[in-house]
Amino acid sequence: MNYKEEFYGFYREPFNKENMTSENTIIVFDTNSLLNVFRFTPEASKEYFEIIQSIQDKIYIPYLVALEFHFHKSEALLLNEVNVTKFKNNFSKNWNKVKSEAAKTLFSGLSYRNDKDNKELITYLSDLLNSKELDIENKLVEKISSISKNQTNIFNALVEIIQSKTGERYEQNTIINIEKEGDERYKNEIPPGFNDANKKLSRSYNGIKYQQKFGDLIIWKDIIIKAKEDKIKNVIFVTSDGKRDSKTDLNHKVCVGKDGNGKEKYQIIGPRIELIEEMKNETGADFYLMDELEFMKHFSQEEVPSRVFKSISDTLLDFAKIVSTSLNNDDVVKPFVRASSQSVNNRPSVIKRRKVTDISELLKIVENDYEISDVIEEYLKTELPNMDFENKYGDLGWGEFEYVTITEVEIEKYTFEDDFYEIKCIASIDVNIDFNIVTKNPFYEEPEDPEFEYESSEIDGTFEISFIYDLDYDTFDDIEIIDFYI
Repeated sequence: MNYKEEFYGFYREPFNKENMTSENTIIVFDTNSLLNVFRFTPEASKEYFEIIQSIQDKIYIPYLVALEFHFHKSEALLLNEVNVTKFKNNFSKNWNKVKSEAAKTLFSGLSYRNDKDNKELITYLSDLLNSKELDIENKLVEKISSISKNQTNIFNALVEIIQSKTGERYEQNTIINIEKEGDERYKNEIPPGFNDANKKLSRSYNGIKYQQKFGDLIIWKDIIIKAKEDKIKNVIFVTSDGKRDSKTDLNHKVCVGKDGNGKEKYQIIGPRIELIEEMKNETGADFYLMDELEFMKHFSQEEVPSRVFKSISDTLLDFAKIVSTSLNNDDVVKPFVRASSQSVNNRPSVIKRRKVTDISELLKIVENDYEISDVIEEYLKTELPNMDFENKYGDLGWGEFEYVTITEVEIEKYTFEDDFYEIKCIASIDVNIDFNIVTKNPFYEEPEDPEFEYESSEIDGTFEISFIYDLDYDTFDDIEIIDFYI
């Protein structure tokens, strides 16, 4: 028995790109590896995209990857669109703080004859900065806009590349057959995709419907068909999905000890043997799995700066850690977790389990949040006296607020802002309102007689409210009432 033939997956030659051509090789990107073009820092994004450009003749994008990319691209691009507005709001809110901190830093070590000298310097600095405020703001807005514009240009260029490299839309019968096979594969933990077996959601688009738990398997079958049809000899799949410890259906991992907290540490050896063997048996091709960093190392024409590698490495590790806490979320791309603390700004990383990882959890928080209740109460205190009770009480009756109870919340629309730190929502909030209808006492004559009469009442109403929820700090901002009706 020839071991190298019988146990091919264990004796595969190390990766060598020298003999890889556009005729015998395809490089496949998963959804996240495409979206990471917008998640990396601007410098890292540029380097990563230029390497993608350089190998575009070898690229193949499975149809489902392209579909999921379009489901989530608006979330990524939205970060760029809101940056200018977000900055302007922050600038106006924090300008005085900037002046104060500048004065403390610049003048704290100086000696004066008296406190008057110190105040004079602070006033002078404040006036000087105020005279330059608009110019400073405009220059910073211009810089932020240029970064956002560059990201948009990269997106357009990326689409230009991958749209001509995308596979055909599947027939529904093909999806049904893959899902039937998937049921058996997942029972026996045959990769890829069995880690997603508990996902519940389905997606529909343009006449096809698929269960999201079979997304990885559908993509895998697509790659096999492409490799078989084009007689491909090398299949390279770029994904960082296998980096998290809980993901066991892509990479073969071995335990190499424990960290300082006693948690087991794993080292990735390579793709699961089953994947290597299935690709070889079905198509005759060698299968290689690599994350974005490995891809850049292998295919960059020039040496990539170490700071870029570190930036990307930190981003991928952050993403792996956070996604590992949110495995019950059914989206291929986790919208309620931050991709990286470095993607757009320098806000400190918050690697923790967020209270909100899906919309249902946000509904509960909205329902019980005192800030939103306060906004509703203040609105009712102002508006109830002006509400029309003419049908029952003529033009004499008016409402006096007592109490409001939120009975149901529905998120009608949401978008992501500030590098996935915040989610902007429009919510429909059903309420029950306890109040008094106040009328003039028609028999009021003497001072000892009550001038007004009060009748307890209640009505059901609905508020349409917009707000921004901070995912890391569990706070609400910019709460506004759009409409109210009963």
